Amino acid sequence: MVIVPIVRASPTPEAERIERRDKAAFWLGMTLAVIVGLNAEYFGKPFGALDDYARLLAWALSTSIGVDLATLGLSRVGTGLWFPGRHQRLS
Repeated sequence: MVIVPIVRASPTPEAERIERRDKAAFWLGMTLAVIVGLNAEYFGKPFGALDDYARLLAWALSTSIGVDLATLGLSRVGTGLWFPGRHQRLS
């Protein structure tokens, strides 16, 4: 049996730039989500009851769904799926 090592190609400068911006956007979004969540549900309010934790979980899940929907919508705009006459013809 011959073992062939897998060699990855070095990423292009554009791929590295996209990856850096993606990481920066992720951390900016996470920071903003934590700040907004703490401000909305924790600061200046008594916290610790079961309904507080349930409300916080519901807020986090709805935020996650919102981010997923926004990402899906923006990716479709970027690929031109909503503008078929511009890039492709529908038959």
